[in-house]
Amino acid sequence: MGFRLRPGLTYCVSAGHTIFLDVGSDRYFGLPSETDAAFRAVIDGVPIGALERRKLHPLLSTGCLVEDNERRGWRPPVSIPGCRSELRDDADTRHRGLGGRSIAAQCRAAMSSRRSTLERTFDCLRLERSRLRRAGPDVDAREWRRIRSAFDRTKVVRPLADRCLVSSLAFLDVAFSRGLDARLVLGVFAAPFSAHCWVQVGDTVMNDRLDYVQSFTPIVAI
Repeated sequence: MGFRLRPGLTYCVSAGHTIFLDVGSDRYFGLPSETDAAFRAVIDGVPIGALERRKLHPLLSTGCLVEDNERRGWRPPVSIPGCRSELRDDADTRHRGLGGRSIAAQCRAAMSSRRSTLERTFDCLRLERSRLRRAGPDVDAREWRRIRSAFDRTKVVRPLADRCLVSSLAFLDVAFSRGLDARLVLGVFAAPFSAHCWVQVGDTVMNDRLDYVQSFTPIVAI
């Protein structure tokens, strides 16, 4: 007997604990230790007997885990390189008008986050990414430094600049408007629980500190 997760549910393992994100309800949750161990046996491909199946009851009874006879192993729910570098604000970089755009983008993101669900936000990001042109690496480097500079230097006047999701969505808004591709990454830390998000290109975090981002395990990458 195989299993699969219902749509809209993703997970990661952080500090030995499985953390789930229910995108539809914008809710993180963990598992009792026995259920956690049984679930990790499932994703490791270990045959599940009657005892382990009973331990999976909290996931099965809520429909989070669904029996699927066709299931043949699990692929990682998040596929993105770990961060190894960060984009730094260059003091000599001139952002020429991007300061105003960063503030406007922040206001749009703040308003949108109050009206939209996480699921709809993710769908919109996927659509925007699908429409992007692809700029060359030299153009990317120059433009990314300008955007980072604009956001760093307008932080004190941007509403909700300390809200990682709002700030990252605003950062992506400006990047997408200039044809630059990037991904929104949500990560978690299990004990004590905390969540964070950032913008990433390859293995480079674009709008945050590398040492801080590296403490989180990605659970979603859009």
